[in-house]
Amino acid sequence: MSKKILFLSSFLVILSGTTSAALAQRNTKPEPSAAGQIPFERTITTPCAEKKVRLNGEFQAQFSVTRDPSGLTFLRGDFDAERITALGATSGRKYEAQGTSHIDSRGPSPTIFNYVFNFALNKVRSADSLMGHVTFRIKVDSQAQATTEILEINIDCNNSVSRSSKLFLKESASKQVRLPR
Repeated sequence: MSKKILFLSSFLVILSGTTSAALAQRNTKPEPSAAGQIPFERTITTPCAEKKVRLNGEFQAQFSVTRDPSGLTFLRGDFDAERITALGATSGRKYEAQGTSHIDSRGPSPTIFNYVFNFALNKVRSADSLMGHVTFRIKVDSQAQATTEILEINIDCNNSVSRSSKLFLKESASKQVRLPR
């Protein structure tokens, strides 16, 4: 029995060594990555019934950057708005952010580009929601390190049923339509 354990142990050591060598040959450069919280605290004016919304919390951003032998840089990024909360200045109602996003980009480095991340702001215990749009500036330096900053944020109305839709539904419900036989 101890010979079987010794044989299996030797086999696993050899297998792990060849797997490590194969991986090292395929990925010659280490994969730098950056993860971070981007704090955000600001009152945003909206065109909605909720005229002002106070956003608090952190956007989550995580990047993985690799470079191939030709010098092209590959960036993978993930964004999350889960740690953002909002308070309506008009109504005092709470909103919770929901939304994730993924980006794949390739090109030379250093590079700088903008990326728009969309997320929902759902009013607690209501069907009403707002739509948030954050413009991030993403920078990849010559060392393949990625950083980001917030350039701007906008909020649009995204109510479940707008006032014009309610009027249309009300008018449609009051009309009688005769179908042909």
